[in-house]
This record gives sequence, structure tokens and C-alpha cells, in this order.
Amino acid sequence: MRFISITGKDDEWSKMRGSAMRRVIIGIVVCTGLLAPASASATVPSVFTGLASPAVTCSVQGAGPNAGQRWCSGSPSLVRSWDGTPVDVSVTLPPAPVGPDGNFPLIGIYHGWGQSKILPGEGSTQNWVDDGYAVFSMTDRGWHETCGSDASHANPPTWGTCADGDIKMIDMRYEVRDAQELMGRLVNEGVVNPGEIGAKGGSYGGMMAAALGTLKNRTMLPNGSLVPWVSPVNHTPISIAAATPSALATDLVYTQL
Repeated sequence: MRFISITGKDDEWSKMRGSAMRRVIIGIVVCTGLLAPASASATVPSVFTGLASPAVTCSVQGAGPNAGQRWCSGSPSLVRSWDGTPVDVSVTLPPAPVGPDGNFPLIGIYHGWGQSKILPGEGSTQNWVDDGYAVFSMTDRGWHETCGSDASHANPPTWGTCADGDIKMIDMRYEVRDAQELMGRLVNEGVVNPGEIGAKGGSYGGMMAAALGTLKNRTMLPNGSLVPWVSPVNHTPISIAAATPSALATDLVYTQL
């Protein structure tokens, strides 16, 4: 796996951005040696469908710089992860194309220590969506509405549990697997291309991006074993194409000892 500078925008990101722009302009998915699932057949009205948790509704934005974008996020918008932990998520989609919707390249943006999910319109989300990317973010276990606040921890939804919802310090078996599980759900729904997925973040979020990049196309189970990263149910192979951790908190674990 190769980690690259987010400021450099080198060749690997350029290919991803270029393919996304061609998709927006001429409606053709351009992939080089990547697996491409069938696109969603109609405009995407919601994401994380078919789970025990409610689907997250996407709101189409009106006039202005965000016109046509689909903002799929609430306060909170909880989705059931692989072990039942309710994870607060946010997804931003580009405007619906003229042809089939979905099969977008995706960038996951991960938050720093003590923070929460990046909302639509925040940070660099707008730049990525303008370039034809879907953007995914989530609040890690143990923070804010992902079993972090007193209320969310004491009163999880009926379909979820906070029994293992404490902070795991970006454990590949838990927080990182949460991100993989939820992005895999977007692949299942035809919203995201399984071979055009990137990860970025700073500090604590940089640790997440680095972990996703290191695993690349693998998932770590609770017993520490590694298995291929595939989407739930459909078992579509998934891989990280590029990761850009910044201000990496390599010594964070030692500060907690």
C-alpha cells in the first residue's frame, strides 16, 4: 500500500479524480483493472437500507453551491455496525446524473481525537463532491453519539447495543472494521465503486486512514485473524485505492498508558 501526500495530489489521486470527472461529464465509468458493480437503477433516496437500523434519508439541496447534492446525515443518524454497535454516520453524494445513479468513487474522511463525524458541507467535503466523489464519515466508537455521550451509552436504540461501544484506540478489529462494514453496505447498494475508495484524516483520523490503507483489501476479525474485505451479504471484494494520513498520531497509544 502506498501512502501519498494530500497536498501533492500525485498520479494515483489524479487518476481517481480524472475518472470521477469523466463519469460526471460523459456518464461512463472509467476503471483501470478495477471491479465495478452494477450501478443503482434509480436516483438514490437513502443509504444504509435493509438493516435492522432505519435507513438514512438523503436530502436534495436547493439553489447555491450545494445545489443537487444529496446530504444523508442526521443528528444523529445511527446505523447498526457488524456487532450491533450503533454508529453515527454521514454520507454526501454528488447531484444525481442524467443516466444511472451510483457507482461513485468514495473518499472516507475521519475525525480527530475527541471530535465527531464530518458533516456534509464541512471541511474538504465540498471539494470532493464537486469532483464527483461520494464522501463517507462516521463518529468512532466511544465518542459523542456513537455510544460516547451518557445518553447514547445508557439508551441505545432497540436494534443496537453499546456493550462494546467504548473507545478502542483505532483498533483494526473494531473502529476500522466499522468503517469497512459501513462502506461495504454502500457497495452493496450500488452507491460506491468497490475499487475506488480512498481514506484521509488527521491525528486520530490519520490513524484510521493509515490502518485502512495498511489493511487495503483485508478485514481483521476479533480474534486477530485476517480475511478478505468483502461487502456484507453480496460478498463483493473491496480494496482501498489510496490513503492519506496527515499529522499521524503515532505516539497516541503511549500517552494513554
